[in-house]
Parts: sequence; structure tokens; C-alpha cells
Amino acid sequence: MSIQRKLNLVFLMWTVMGLVSCTENVGQNLYLYDMGTENSAVEKGYIQVTPAGTYTENAGFGWLNKPEGAFDTLAGKWNNDLNRDGVWAKDSLVFKANIPNGVYLLTLTLGDNTEKQLNQSVYFNGALIADSVITPWYRIPFKSVNKKITISNGVAVVKISSASLVAVQNIEFRPIARQKISTLTGFEQDTIAIKHLGGDFAAKYLKASYYYDLGAWSKSAKTSGINFTFRMYLAADMLEQIAASENDPLYDKAIYLLAKIHYWLDQEDNDPYHEAEARKYFTILKKKYPDAELIKMYLGEQIPFELPDHVDGKAAPQWAVKQHEAMQRMLKIIYWWVNERQEANGELGGKYGDDVEILRWWLPAILGADDATAKRGYMRLADGVWNSGIMERGFAEKIDDVEHSAELFRDTHPSMFMIHYGDPEYIERCLISMQNFEKVWTGITPKGHRHFKSCYLSATAVLEQAPMNVDVPLNARAVLPGLWAAWYNRNPTLIQLFSEWGNAWVADAARTDGGKPAGVLPAAIAFADDGIGAHTGKWYDPGLEYDYYKWESLGHVNETQAQLIGMYGITNNTSFLKPVNFCYDLMIGAAQEKLPENPEQGSLNWVKKVLLQGGVDKGGADNPMTDVFAMAGRISNSSKYDEFIALHGNPYNKYLVNKDPETINKGFEELLNSLRYNFPLLTTEVKYTDRVYVRGSELLFGMYTGHFGSGYEYPSTVATWKNTGSDIGVFVRHGDATSAKVSLYNFGKTKMVTMQTWLLEPGTYKLSSGTDTNDDGEIDADQLERVLVLKERVNQVRLQVPAGKLQAVRIEQLKAYPKPEAAADVALSDRDISIVNDQLSVKIHNVGNVTAKNIRVELWAGARKIGLSKIAEIPAPNDLVPRWKKISFKIETGRAISAISVRVFTNHPEITTLNNTASYRLTP
Repeated sequence: MSIQRKLNLVFLMWTVMGLVSCTENVGQNLYLYDMGTENSAVEKGYIQVTPAGTYTENAGFGWLNKPEGAFDTLAGKWNNDLNRDGVWAKDSLVFKANIPNGVYLLTLTLGDNTEKQLNQSVYFNGALIADSVITPWYRIPFKSVNKKITISNGVAVVKISSASLVAVQNIEFRPIARQKISTLTGFEQDTIAIKHLGGDFAAKYLKASYYYDLGAWSKSAKTSGINFTFRMYLAADMLEQIAASENDPLYDKAIYLLAKIHYWLDQEDNDPYHEAEARKYFTILKKKYPDAELIKMYLGEQIPFELPDHVDGKAAPQWAVKQHEAMQRMLKIIYWWVNERQEANGELGGKYGDDVEILRWWLPAILGADDATAKRGYMRLADGVWNSGIMERGFAEKIDDVEHSAELFRDTHPSMFMIHYGDPEYIERCLISMQNFEKVWTGITPKGHRHFKSCYLSATAVLEQAPMNVDVPLNARAVLPGLWAAWYNRNPTLIQLFSEWGNAWVADAARTDGGKPAGVLPAAIAFADDGIGAHTGKWYDPGLEYDYYKWESLGHVNETQAQLIGMYGITNNTSFLKPVNFCYDLMIGAAQEKLPENPEQGSLNWVKKVLLQGGVDKGGADNPMTDVFAMAGRISNSSKYDEFIALHGNPYNKYLVNKDPETINKGFEELLNSLRYNFPLLTTEVKYTDRVYVRGSELLFGMYTGHFGSGYEYPSTVATWKNTGSDIGVFVRHGDATSAKVSLYNFGKTKMVTMQTWLLEPGTYKLSSGTDTNDDGEIDADQLERVLVLKERVNQVRLQVPAGKLQAVRIEQLKAYPKPEAAADVALSDRDISIVNDQLSVKIHNVGNVTAKNIRVELWAGARKIGLSKIAEIPAPNDLVPRWKKISFKIETGRAISAISVRVFTNHPEITTLNNTASYRLTP
């Protein structure tokens, strides 16, 4: 046996001995009572108490006033023999037990396992020990009360009272002895040592640890039969019993785990109770363990984590140095999630619905640094969601409010248009999802408007009961993948349907029903009668379960603003800009007014104030309205919105207006503050993956791509990049339909990178590049020029970036080419090729908007063409149904072939030719 192994065993023995010596309590018994029906199961080690069990001296326990009934229910799989049953009475219950004098921990579990809210108070020997105990307690139907008590006359009388109904499931008395706590126990989880301890508190701690450690994986919900948040509350309830006695040997471990549970529940629900409980317990622990870094982190201290600084930044501009650090740190976090946490099905441990939200800040690493690991993790999750079985026809299988039902697809697939431009599988998935728009989600109202029938959606049904039977601006989340598909191939069905829906919102914004100011998008439209404020009489409050459906949640209202602006970009219909222009003009005027301090809700002055203040979801210095203003300005090529963007926009958008590099440098302060500290709270400690934020990541995305936002809102990037890596600094300083300016700095060796252009329209361009000696984005020396011919919407331009020099790149249009609105798009991806025995099959798609004809399919082995086939035509998927044809080739046996590629050609114009080749590598 190794020396280290012996030391580990000795430490374990010391720990267990310390724990056992702390819990030995010779001669003192536990007094545990399990209430329920005569036939319900009794928890092991407990005494059964039924409604008939009145107190007698002979029995030594029982009721002083009899319950009126008992219940036994399996209201959830978390109900064990102890918590599945109990007794109830109309206003009070009094229980008496003869118990030896001493100090005890009194525990009661209250609640009747229904959704009916009960408010109960608990008295011990006439003294109030717990007031206003509410059940259900958040997500679970019961709540424990734990109190350290002293019995001095051999009698314990417990009274539970309420103004309505009382219900109790168990009453427990555990003796508390004076104990010397072993310092070896510590506060960290140590289930091996606890298992040797034994006892019901150890069992509770182990169960709580088990629930916590299971996480929110799909398999965990199946294993335990309980979803993760329920398990968190169950674990908290069990741990509170241990935490009620600071003398218990498990106290430190219990309150540490309890504090973490409260911390992550607060992160998820933003609940002051959880925040206060977490801080209370962590503060206790910090006094005992002042050097514990994790406790410091949980209490808000910033503990830096180091990265090897292998670059020489002396000659580099400040923006490049800070961008390099930010990307290195971002990749460290992403690598942990992909390499250490992600499973083959794409899950990251927070359930799919939360996991997908972490992707919102990964795009700079993929589209800017072209990082393969980040891309692999993103695609694995996108594909995992699609194949998970919890989606049907490209949307959630189960009905839920649109904020939650849409996120699975909305947060994974729109960005795939940029990550894998032209990949037919992802385009077709979006078309499939949009079949729901006309078939399931929307209809025509009495006014002739197309609206959603509800804001509670699935792929097969909507919830049409009031107040859910309304269209809300947040429904645009469900449609975002379709907006990208409409942009990609100008699908006529999508454009028609989305135009009908958009026109309806514009018309409803102009109405004044219910006191709504004309021009303002309402919070909801009732499908049945086009009513504004139909269920509440308030145009700004639809009376839905979640507050984010109220109008002052501007970030969510702006989902429809963005949809309308995007539709303007696709159709050039200026009416789609009316709502955003109204808001901008109103805000510019209101900024010069002295508004009432407390204007009437729903009034025009109230609207002005909410807009100027940024609503309830305002960021640190950003107003969410600037996001849609920046989008509108970019897509309409207008400077109309610049005044407000310069004051309240995110750092990159501010820079585009003021051209001050210091704006970028200041913006890095927030971003690096998110990335420099508390690595475990961004990785190993995380319990809710939708709460892993990198604040300020839109600055990185803007610098790399020239986009106005986070990237997924609409395809308005100036550029994305290939073969850059984290050592290439990129700063897109300008971009529109005819020109682009980019600065590049290379911390590594000279290398060739590829710039994918997105906004530059087809035409002939002059590309100039050279050294920028003063970081103003202009060429000062070593100027080179060449002519580019850009034939498609997205084009690839190769650039050589020298080592250790700031490079300026300028692209200017010399001649414009016509832009075809109708085009086929024959396409395939690597996944479309399969080989069985000596037969190679390949699926050829058309993802354009006209029929593809005279298609030639070539099979290549390296530089040698080994096969040719032809397809007469493939129709366009204009009805949102994917169109493809499969052909086969016979591969000659006996030839050494390691890799095969398939290339497709057509004589007609295509949307892109970047999706005309795919490869298949044969295994040896």
C-alpha cells in the first residue's frame, strides 16, 4: 500500500472517529412521530399517530384535540413514507408527548401536499416558535419548522394553529447533547465519511447531497423522478433540520450546502429570501474558515484566476491587448464546459431549456476566433436539442409560455446560419419549425389581422383559455428562426405570413383602445376579438403569470420591434419601421421635457418615462431601446438614431457613432470584470446553466463582426472569420453595403486568415491593406491593393496578417452588380454522405426559392473524379417542406481511397456556392 493511500485512510479514520464521538449520546432517545391514516405507511424508526390517537398517560403521547381527518397522497415522487401523509383540522391541532427533560431539536413538517396555500403558526409549551409558515414552500408542498427547545417538566405540548386549515405530517424531538465538534469535519461535502457516521441526520445530509449533486441532467430527472428545482427545495428543507443546531457535528457541512442551494436558487429566481439566507450561512462559515476562497467568492469577493500571458503586447494597441485577454479567458470557460461537462447528447447539466442560454455569449469565440472546441460544443448542443425527443416539428413538444417553449430552438438554430452558412440541414429545420406558424400558432382575427392565438405554445397546440389566449410581443421569439430563413432564401410563404403578422402589429400600435397612446405597441392582443387589455382593462398589463409580459419589460417588447425591423430589411416595407421610429421620436422629445414624477400608468407621460428609464430590464448603462435603434440604423443605413445611441448604447455601438477608441477601452472594463474573477462560479460550482453570464460579450462580437448586438438577432454582420485563433486581434471599424474598414493585429506568427463578408453587395471592389502606425484605422505604410470580385451575398476574402504589426484593411466598391431576388440553392453537407458496403449515397437539397434544374453531381477521390450523376430538377421548398433527392454511386473495390468528396453544380444562379461541396473520410 502506498504512503499516500495510508495517509488517506488515516485521515478518513480520524474524520469518522471525530464525527462518531460528536454524535454519541448514550441513554437519550429520539422521539419521532409520523402522522397519517390508519393504513398509510410509517417511516422506519417513527411512531404512527392517527387522528384517533388521543393523549393518554399510558401511551405517553397523542392529541389533546383530535384532528378532523387524515390524508395519504402521492402528490409527487418526492413523497417518502414520512411526507406522503399527515393529519388536518380546521383551525388548530394540539399534540402532547411525555419526554425527559433536556435540550432538543423540535422539527415539524407542515402542509397537506396540495396546491392550496396554508398559513400556519407553531407554539411550543405556549410560546410562539414559528409564525406564518406558508405551504406550499416555493416548489414543494410542505415546509419544515426547526427549533431548539428546552423541556424542563417532562412534557412537550405542540400547537399548530391557522385561521383556516392546519395540516401536519410529522413531529420530531431529537436530543441535543453538549458536544465537542471535531475540526476535521470541515465544511466541504464528504459523503464517504458521513456514510460511516450513520443516524437519520447523516441520512438526511446524504440525501440532500445526492439531490444537489444530481444536477439538472435529463437522466437525473428520470433517475430521481423529480425535477432539479424541486430537489433543491427538498434538500434545503432537510438541511435546515441540521442547521437548526450549531452543536451538530454536521452543522458546518449542512449550512455550506444549504448556503449554496440558496445562492443558486437566488441566481435563478432573483429572490431576496434566498439571497439573505445564502449570505447568512456563508457569513457564519467565513468566520470559521476565513481563508476559504470559495466562501469568499460566494460572498461576492473577486478572486482572480490567472492565465499564462504568452504574448508580447508592447507594440500592440490597447484594444488588441484587452481583446486577446478577454478571448483567452472566454475560451478557458468555454473549454471547461465543452471538455469537462458536456455530454455526447449536448447537455451541459442544467437541462436543455437552460443549457441553450449559455450559448448566447459563445459566438465571438466561434465567428471571431474561429475556435473549433467552441464550435463543436455549440453544434453538439444544437443537434442534441433537435434529436432530444422533447421537440416535435422544430418546437417544444409540451405547451409552455413562449419565453420557455421557444428557447430550445430559438437559442440554438438561428446562429447556425452564420456558423455553418448554407448548411441545408439547419435551414430545413427552421423551415420545418415555421410550419407551426400557420398550421398551429396563428389565425385571422375578426379585424382580418393575423395574430397568434395564444402565448402558450407547443408544436401541436396552443392554450386558448383566458388570459393566455393573446398575442404578445414575446411571441417573436418563436418566429426568429423563420426570420433568418426568410432572410436566407426569401421564402415567399414566410415573407407573406410574417408580413401579415407584422402589418397587424403596426395597425394595432396605431390604435388608442383602452387609453393606449397611438403609436405604441400594446402588451397583448386578444385573438378572439382583437381586444387591447381585454382581460385586465389595461393595455400595458395582460394579466399573465410572469411580469415580463408587462409592457415595461422593454427587452421583451423589443422582440417584436426586432422582428418588424428585420422584415423591413427583407421587404423594404417602411411601415415596419413605424413603431421603432415612434419610440425614438417620442424619447428625443421627452428628453427635453419635465415629466411628472409619478405619471398615471398607461398614459403617454408614463410611456415616455418608461422608455427613457429603460424599463424594468435596463442594463448598467445601456437602455434596451438602443439595441433596436442600432438595429434599425444598421438595416436602414440611417444615422437617425445616432443621438440616443451615443448616449445610451453599448460600447461598440457608441464607438460606431463617436469613433472614439477610448469608448472601446472603457467597454472592456465590464467585460474583463466578468472574466477575470471567480472561475468556479462560472464553471464547477454552477447549478443553473442559464445563469452563466459574461456581461459585455456583445463588445467582443461587435469588434470581431461589426454586428450591433449579440449576433443572433438578425444577420447584419460585416464580417466573420476563419483561421484567426485567439492570437489575431480584430476590430471592425465600419461596414455597410459598399465598404468595410477593419484593423488586424497578429500576436503570433504571420498567417493567412479568411474574412467572410456579409453586408457587401455583389460587385467589383478595391481592397487596400497596409501598416497602421497610429491606430486610427488608416493605412500609413506598406500599402498593397488588389481588385476583388464579390459575386454572392457571403464571400470569402483571404488576407495575410503579418506578425507584430497593426494592419489596416479597407474595401471599397468600384462597381455594383445586380442582386437576384430569385435563386436556386443546391446544397449538401458532410452528413448527407453515407457509405454502406460499396454503395455511396448522397442527399442533394434545394434550399433556394426557385426550382433547381440540370444538376450535375460529381464524385471525387482526392484530385481524381471517379463518378458523375445528374438530377433533372429539385423543386424549391416554398411551402416550407424540405426538398431533396438521393442518388447513389458504386465505389470501386480494391482501390486505396482515404477520402471522398461530392461536388454539385448547376448552370442557374445560386444563393451561395459555399455549400456545393461535402466530404466523407473513409476509415482504414
